[in-house]
Amino acid sequence: MEMGNIEYKYKVLDLFAGAGGLSLGFTQTGRFAITVAVENNKNAQSTFLQSASSLLRLDMKASFDISVSLTTCLSLFRSTNNCWRGKPRSI
Repeated sequence: MEMGNIEYKYKVLDLFAGAGGLSLGFTQTGRFAITVAVENNKNAQSTFLQSASSLLRLDMKASFDISVSLTTCLSLFRSTNNCWRGKPRSI
């Protein structure tokens, strides 16, 4: 989407941001700006801030156009391990 001569970047809320991989992928497209990232794990927060802090345009009154989230892989694996046995893992 373009707004005048400036290309608009969609503002993104990243829930369960982890170490920032999803945020990084979105920003690398050049079409998205991470305005808010939420993560409650202290180790992941530290990693995110060290590796991805340049991705953020934080504003406590920030708005966003879309929200994205990924669940913790290990938690998802543990909760679904038995039901996935012998079945394709694609959705």
